[in-house]
Amino acid sequence: MNLPPADDRPALIDMEVGVSLSRRRLASEITGVATGLRARGTRPGHVVAVLTDTISAHALAVQTILAAGAVAAPLTVPDTAEDLARRLTDLDARMIVTTPKLAGLAVEAAEFSRVRQVVCFGEAEGTVDFASLHSRGPIMLPGPSPLRDALVLPDGRRLNHADLFSMMNRMDEPLRLLPSDVVLVGWCPDASPHLSALIALVLARGALLVAGGLHDARLVTVVAEPGRPPQRI
Repeated sequence: MNLPPADDRPALIDMEVGVSLSRRRLASEITGVATGLRARGTRPGHVVAVLTDTISAHALAVQTILAAGAVAAPLTVPDTAEDLARRLTDLDARMIVTTPKLAGLAVEAAEFSRVRQVVCFGEAEGTVDFASLHSRGPIMLPGPSPLRDALVLPDGRRLNHADLFSMMNRMDEPLRLLPSDVVLVGWCPDASPHLSALIALVLARGALLVAGGLHDARLVTVVAEPGRPPQRI
């Protein structure tokens, strides 16, 4: 996905977990880990599942998977490890990206699926730390391809990059996001493609993505909640 110029202006703030990333840091994380995934064999068409409980982890995971040329499959947190294992098997996923809170569930499900690697945002038993995948070698990422698959929907259908861009543009029509906008996301990560499209849109436009609230709510210019279009306020 396209990212704005890499400078030190804030791009992502997640108050729930104390994460704050500048545009420069965000771009470095995405391209560095995507390069590391490529070095480990991730290729276009490979499905990588995403099971997270924070917006910052969801954003980094999906954007990094897309940058590596793979297909992101965001998941809603299931009731049991057996349910998750069945979904991972249906997806033919060989990797899942998760968070410490959900790592135990992901590791247990991986044992009953074809997943060979569980990547976690932080340390957790049986996982690989997301940050450790960061490669400082030459960046060898696939170029843009509108027809390459980008997202797996809950019903198994796939959106390619052209579909994702169309969704982003439709979402942006009433908003016309600007780099000066502050977008507050009141959304728990789930399997909805609308959340992934919203995050991609905000980052591509150079606006600030915020989760978990702000000390000064007057700074917020757009509010996004599940089940309704983002609203400018």
